[in-house]
Amino acid sequence: INAEYMGSVLIKEYSTDSGEPYYPVPNKRNQDLYAKYQMMAEKEQEKSLNGTKLYFVGRLASYKYFNMDQAVKNALNLFSKIEGIPAITLEPAFDSPEAGKPRKKN
Repeated sequence: INAEYMGSVLIKEYSTDSGEPYYPVPNKRNQDLYAKYQMMAEKEQEKSLNGTKLYFVGRLASYKYFNMDQAVKNALNLFSKIEGIPAITLEPAFDSPEAGKPRKKN
């Protein structure tokens, strides 16, 4: 959405066991399909467009389910790798087992 908004937006995702799954079910068929997609992605990454590299990241690139905090962390880790900077540490999600625990000091 290309809009300015003063406030917060909260989105909830609910899983269900009915209908077509939104994310790949980890089975042999999907693993084989992912291997095919991964080879295609690697070929695309070898190309460059006017010196710009192409990167695949996130749920579709990994062909597996990520919680949103994991998807953001995945993208930030790739950015850190590309830029050659230390990985970014995220606070645990409010509903994670780590929530509320004291952070370790570096």
